[in-house]
Amino acid sequence: MQGFRQLEQHEHDTRLDPNWIHLMIAAKEIGISIEEVRQFLQECTPGGDEPD
Repeated sequence: MQGFRQLEQHEHDTRLDPNWIHLMIAAKEIGISIEEVRQFLQECTPGGDEPD
């Protein structure tokens, strides 16, 4: 889980959005991996293609 550790260490880095950092930490806490978050974001499209 090196990726999450890096996020926590750089939480105050102004180049990173604090909301995304907190989202990733929350995902970690409930057992969602970085890869699962990446997969979810790749599958989502702006506006969504939800069925009618």
